[in-house]
Amino acid sequence: MDITLSLSAICEAICADQKLFGDISFVTTDSRQVCPGSLFVALRGERFDGHQFIGQALE
Repeated sequence: MDITLSLSAICEAICADQKLFGDISFVTTDSRQVCPGSLFVALRGERFDGHQFIGQALE
């Protein structure tokens, strides 16, 4: 399914206080798959912590 969401719609959906602008065309939890227009969601699991890969996702 191909959906484009605005950052402001995502912030509203998660009750974020910040206002961000732009479009998101891809959501991933894998920092190796981040590309322009994507949103990286850092998850914490039993064997990994996605927060360790935020720097890599930003690059």
